[in-house]
Amino acid sequence: IVVNPSLVDFGDIDQAGGYVLAEVQVTNNGNKPLEFNRISTSCGCTTAKMDQSPLEPGLSRILSIRFDQMAHPDQSGPITRVVYLQTSDRDRPEIEIDVVGNVISTK
Repeated sequence: IVVNPSLVDFGDIDQAGGYVLAEVQVTNNGNKPLEFNRISTSCGCTTAKMDQSPLEPGLSRILSIRFDQMAHPDQSGPITRVVYLQTSDRDRPEIEIDVVGNVISTK
């Protein structure tokens, strides 16, 4: 499995500006279909969604990542979150995609 990029940097995020989105390309560079067991995140303010049907060798699909800065309305400053992608890849059964940014307070 290959993910690109493995780091999502949202930069400065306006706290009142609504959620922000990013896309990560997930590629099966193996020789067998890649199965997805679980997609999870380190915090409820961050969600990740993707078609979880088996991914054939050589093919790619998009993982959409959403960060909702209003999930913690009293917090601003640097954020670090993680998206976990658990698959059938024997060499890398869990991939971590780091999500960073800086929430700018509107107060």
